[in-house]
Amino acid sequence: MLNFMWIITIIFLSYLGLSIAKQMHFNNLKIKKISKKIDKDGLFMSLGTKIGVGSIIGTASSILIGGAGSLFWIWIFTIIFSSIIYAESYLGNKYKDKKNNISGPYFYIKKGLNKNKLSIIITILLILTYSHFFLMIQTNTIIEIMHNNIYIIMISIIFLLTTIILNTKEILRILNKIVPIMCLIYILIGIFIITNNITIILDITKTVIIEAFSYKGITVGLIVGIKRSIFQSELLVGTTAVASGISNEKSESVAYTQILGMYFISFIICTLTAYIILIYNNYNLNTFNSYNELLLNVFNYHLGKYGELILIIEIILFSITTILSGFYMGTSIIKYFTENKTINNIIKITMLTSSIIGLLIQNNIIWLLIDSVLFIIIVLNGYAINKLKGEVNDR
Repeated sequence: MLNFMWIITIIFLSYLGLSIAKQMHFNNLKIKKISKKIDKDGLFMSLGTKIGVGSIIGTASSILIGGAGSLFWIWIFTIIFSSIIYAESYLGNKYKDKKNNISGPYFYIKKGLNKNKLSIIITILLILTYSHFFLMIQTNTIIEIMHNNIYIIMISIIFLLTTIILNTKEILRILNKIVPIMCLIYILIGIFIITNNITIILDITKTVIIEAFSYKGITVGLIVGIKRSIFQSELLVGTTAVASGISNEKSESVAYTQILGMYFISFIICTLTAYIILIYNNYNLNTFNSYNELLLNVFNYHLGKYGELILIIEIILFSITTILSGFYMGTSIIKYFTENKTINNIIKITMLTSSIIGLLIQNNIIWLLIDSVLFIIIVLNGYAINKLKGEVNDR
């Protein structure tokens, strides 16, 4: 039933993406125009929220389930959905609380649509999804990659306890330092592996395109690819609007920055991950029971005895940025509604508890929670964006 509802939602999102793209004269496709003015804080915040372990494991799981062709659909729907990201960001910046530089779906739904109840519901869902369930999958991935090592559990808990005392400005400062380093390391690793296998890259690209239109590519890969594209870009989750609120730049510049971040994740990070996996063609991918097992074998294959260590370091870095971003979003939104220290501390404790629970339960349970709540928030936020899309300008 949920899969059928996802198909209907994807059709609606495709319509919404194309209609907004037409409204903005398809400028969401013009990289030169997009790259002219970058808002650094907004970009790092956006990448910090969106480049989590989902960028790696999401790509790995999509290939494991949907085959190589799922990467093609990630590319296509990243382009189609990029205009929605623009609209989210534009409206988030336009309707933000300028005094506190905070934004999110709450503000444009309440002020733009005058629907107070809906704005509160979607805010609760945003905090639940991003500041709780997303944190669970980060810590869960760390512990699975580390084979449930008790010392890593203890270190993770200590890190989470440290994180809880940070304020929002400190979190932004840390993100601005970690994100560029994290991205650079991963890109260099990807380029190194691809360069060493440059002779088969063209064949792999052909395979990606051909398999996209195979029976499996259309019936499974397409849906998986689209869902992962949504998850990786955090389309309509609300994080794009929140990230856009910290900037003092014009709404158009902020919105283009968010598109650039989306393209960077899909066409650089996800593509590098996919190619690293697809180069690993000496083994049948169907023999692996999980994406974590697949990734460990792939990195060991490419990087020898250092492969597992490098993967662990990258997973930890990617997880830290998402955990920090989750704490930032949860605490900043709650702080807007109330300065009551007790309430703010309770929210921090619930986020910490969710992160620790992620160390202890199976990832299929977490993914079920994420998919279910994510579907609801995407539908509600999509409705709001569709109603407000006439206010989105592109000058």
